[in-house]
Amino acid sequence: MNNDEQTLTGVHNKSGEALPRPGKPSQFSKSDQRYWQQAGKLFKNLGASTFSCRLSRGSEREYFGLGTSNKAAAAAQAVKIYDYLFQHGMKATVEKFKPKAAAQADVSTVGGWIKAVESHCTLFPNTQQNYVSAVRKLAGDIGTLPRNKSRFSYKDGGTKEWREAVDKVPLKLLDSAQVNSWQVSYRKGKAANPDAQKRALNSARATVRNAKALFGVKIAKVLRDVAGLTLPEPLPMHDVNLTELFGKKTKNRYQSRIDAEKLLRLAGDELAGSQPEAFKVFVLALCCGLRKREIDCLLWSQVDLEAGVIRIEATEHFRPKSEDSAGEVDLDPELLPLLRGWSESATGEFVIEGKDSTDFKSRVSYRCEGVYAVLYAWLRQHGVKATKALHELRKEAGALEAQSAGIYAASRLLRHSDIRVTADFYADKKQRISTGLGSLLPAPANVIEFPTAPRRPVRCEGPGSAPAGFASARGTACKG
Repeated sequence: MNNDEQTLTGVHNKSGEALPRPGKPSQFSKSDQRYWQQAGKLFKNLGASTFSCRLSRGSEREYFGLGTSNKAAAAAQAVKIYDYLFQHGMKATVEKFKPKAAAQADVSTVGGWIKAVESHCTLFPNTQQNYVSAVRKLAGDIGTLPRNKSRFSYKDGGTKEWREAVDKVPLKLLDSAQVNSWQVSYRKGKAANPDAQKRALNSARATVRNAKALFGVKIAKVLRDVAGLTLPEPLPMHDVNLTELFGKKTKNRYQSRIDAEKLLRLAGDELAGSQPEAFKVFVLALCCGLRKREIDCLLWSQVDLEAGVIRIEATEHFRPKSEDSAGEVDLDPELLPLLRGWSESATGEFVIEGKDSTDFKSRVSYRCEGVYAVLYAWLRQHGVKATKALHELRKEAGALEAQSAGIYAASRLLRHSDIRVTADFYADKKQRISTGLGSLLPAPANVIEFPTAPRRPVRCEGPGSAPAGFASARGTACKG
């Protein structure tokens, strides 16, 4: 606001709206309209055109819609509600100024909301479980429920008891102040070193993001318009802003620590014969760039050896991560004989031998857990120390493709929805970039050069020690 847009009378020249007098916020009481006209005291919910305010009495907190987009009128209504609250208490105030919210009890708790979503919404089971688990974790911690190990005891009934207790937590506790206190406490409870704090930040962000999604506008619209339920106003976590809580998400660009060609040869020598299923997973991750879930649920019907492609598509066992995740993955010609051999010896419909079915309701369950355990142990023995070692192979595939064919080709290989995802998180430089001025520096007199053995040349033709038809990172059958 420019100074010449206001006058000494305290009225805005253009709008005619009364302006708060200068002074500290504590100068005005909540019974004074000028208090509510200060910045930040009134707000508009997402998608709303009218103002709301937040009031508390003791440990009770509530939001009240003020029914007008005029700030002066909204301030007057806020004063009216506050005076009534001061005289009659929170319960009577809610009944008078929020009669619908006071009358509706089935969605006033965490359990009521979860039950309503399960009854009336059609979320994919895996997605729904992610959201529900995040909400229950937040509600359990914010509601100060005991955090003992009994809540993980499925057989003894501890998990059921903990969920029943969490489901009684009021939804009104899930606001920005409580969520912020939770994430601060959560991060302080982790080790202070930068790596642990980085992982804690990412975990807290994911929990809050998934929890907030269960109270999203689309879900609320179904519950309100289709199911005919009266929902809390405002919606739980409506004022939770991920950027304000956690800052702008950092770009954790992939940094390659893998010698792909060496690892491929070692896998062929050490896994192909003794651990064939682990070898299959390794090849599909590094040579094809598939995700863990895509590998886990891959059917032989999705492998077209004639066309030389793997089709990532919805099946009875699998749903792609997104529309862009579906598509065809081109196969190196050298991989086709390998896949054909695997196909001829297959005992079931899945490419990776394991359980005969998948569990859509579990976000952490995989068919081939034993196979992954073998592969992870082998990868760590050979220097792949990443927490998600299998995903590290997918990232390496993207980095290699970006080096040889460009960032767009890498994005298509990885099937990202936006090329910026590939550029920001996956594509590592595989060639050294420097000024070249180091060659002009004089050699230090006190440095003793160690002799280095010449690197064995790699030929991509003729007989060699690599498994037949085994592809290198460059897409050719490399033999030493």
